Amino acid sequence: LDYYLQQVIHLCPAYLRDSWHFLDRLKTQPTLPADALVFTVDAVGMYSNINTAHALETMQNWFDLHSADLAADYPLDKVLKGLNIIMTHNVFTFGSRHWLQVNGTAMGTSWACAYATMYYSYHEETALLRFPNLLFYNRLIDDAFVVLRNSDNAYTNFVALMNNFGPNGKHLEWAAKDPSPSVHFLDITVELTD
Repeated sequence: LDYYLQQVIHLCPAYLRDSWHFLDRLKTQPTLPADALVFTVDAVGMYSNINTAHALETMQNWFDLHSADLAADYPLDKVLKGLNIIMTHNVFTFGSRHWLQVNGTAMGTSWACAYATMYYSYHEETALLRFPNLLFYNRLIDDAFVVLRNSDNAYTNFVALMNNFGPNGKHLEWAAKDPSPSVHFLDITVELTD
């Protein structure tokens, strides 16, 4: 599964591979307007709080969204079936006991990062990246870097939109730091200057 998810993860427009990828993307950005707000957002317990039923449905929707970009021989049915089997039958050990995981990303799987990235990418592609005041948005799994124009309660509305994904009562929660002219993201300090 990890092999096949890695083949398509680049289709997630906000996906970051690492700090160098983030720096490369920053360098291509035009000069920001004077009213730009910069902040970071962290998912709260992302892996354990992704609702399994919603995620499996969302993965199908993500693949539907990108169907034109998939290789003709991409084994989509096998990938979706494999995700379903592992996500609904994951057994892990803790101490000397065995547990059936009933919710959250399957512990110990090599593809958990790609799964979490693609899951939330569907919300990014269908809602967040269409936000009218958004100037820049990138994410490495459960950490996002955001630049918005400061108008019409943009910060509050954007964070609320980030937190509005998942079944009622089981939304994935994102904790946003207050906007600042200097933020720390992926071991890099980004500072707005004149």
